[in-house]
Amino acid sequence: MSFDHTLLLREQHLIEASAGTGKTHLITTLYLRLILGRGTPEGIAHRVQNILVVTFTIAATQELKNRIRSRIKLAHDAFKQGASQDAEISGLIAASAHPEQDLEYLKRALLWFDEAKIFTIHGFCARVIQDTSFEAGLLFEQRLDAHPHDALTRAAQDVFRNLMSGLPPLEEALALSLWPTPDVLASAMAPLIRVPQLHFS
Repeated sequence: MSFDHTLLLREQHLIEASAGTGKTHLITTLYLRLILGRGTPEGIAHRVQNILVVTFTIAATQELKNRIRSRIKLAHDAFKQGASQDAEISGLIAASAHPEQDLEYLKRALLWFDEAKIFTIHGFCARVIQDTSFEAGLLFEQRLDAHPHDALTRAAQDVFRNLMSGLPPLEEALALSLWPTPDVLASAMAPLIRVPQLHFS
């Protein structure tokens, strides 16, 4: 895979790629470029705390963390030695105007890597809610449920049981014709709980 080391890292781009095409490798290379300030506006070197990487699953998040950290370590050692077998890292070394400074950037990235912002989509959303709960008018202890369907199913079962046990026969028959099972009731409730202006009492 060839990589353009002069590509400017700004604006937004959508790149679609199937499995096994080198997406993770490309992400690690872009991450290195951001750490070293290559292609960034004004050539600013970014700290790991200011680079956001978002993926789908917890397993993919862990793999990304491991791969990115390993690549930073590889680049650090290569800058120390002045050469690398890795084509992209070799290109970064060759293009470096200040290799000693770049080595310090890589050392800093390794030192602070535990602070790297690499999340699942849900994890990132939870972090934003946590960090901005006051400004957004949200509860401070609010948390995202990774399986909201389970909570809805439990709520529907409770409502179904309480509703059906206290209704007169005619009303019970009418309710059962609309919601014969808790699952049907849960399906009917699902669109309602997505309306933020709707309050239940």
